[in-house]
Amino acid sequence: MVSLPLLLFIGEALYFSLRYFPDYWWLLVTAVWLLITIVLSKIAPILIIPLFYKCKPLPNSELQNKLLELGNRCGVGIKDVFEIKLSKETKKANAAVAGFGKGRRILLGNTLLKNYSLDEIEAVFAHELGHIRLFHTWKILGFGSIVSLVCFYLTSLLFNRTLNQLGFENIYDITAFPLLLLFLLLVGFVLLPIQNGYSRHLEKQADMFALAHTSNNQNLASALLKLAKQNLSDPSPNRLVELFMYGHPPIGKRLAYCNRKNEKSN
Repeated sequence: MVSLPLLLFIGEALYFSLRYFPDYWWLLVTAVWLLITIVLSKIAPILIIPLFYKCKPLPNSELQNKLLELGNRCGVGIKDVFEIKLSKETKKANAAVAGFGKGRRILLGNTLLKNYSLDEIEAVFAHELGHIRLFHTWKILGFGSIVSLVCFYLTSLLFNRTLNQLGFENIYDITAFPLLLLFLLLVGFVLLPIQNGYSRHLEKQADMFALAHTSNNQNLASALLKLAKQNLSDPSPNRLVELFMYGHPPIGKRLAYCNRKNEKSN
């Protein structure tokens, strides 16, 4: 019910661009895609996520005070930290930064809060603070816009070169629309390693931020090891699997640089 209106709007915007701006449809669609991304990022933490998961601010407690104090030390102003009830649908533990600006929230899964020590939760929280402090949300938005522009442009080249060969007269021929979607899928798949590689780079930066702003580097390593076991993660996946499927560095690599950082500090 949430996705269908959005997909219909995107489909109509795409076909409208093909029909009335056949030479520059890829540029217009990129702009629409960027607008939708920004709007969804703003409203998701407040309107969409609560439709599926119960969220509530952490109660006044030792943990809340510890996390807010860490935020102040890191130069990140945090008013509230939210608990998201993941246990209803999964046993996996997770944490995330959702949205940006005034609507931004740091979400900690209740599966994380229940099974991890205060120091381990603090280390995971410091990782999320790193994303905020290092402006990763804006960097992802900017990088994603560039990748989307390249994706739509390359798709337009492939589409234009094959239309006549396959017997289609116009770029906006509705019977050619599935072909366009197929090209979008293929080009998106080819560009996936670039997107994932940049995401892994930012995740490593957030890990290093956490290691620099928590008192004991072993807390992050301990939390990552628990997360790997709880989430059934492969610590050392095949390189091709990592390139195409992993937006985070594999747990084995994350533990390795945590241990190296700990050895240097000792």
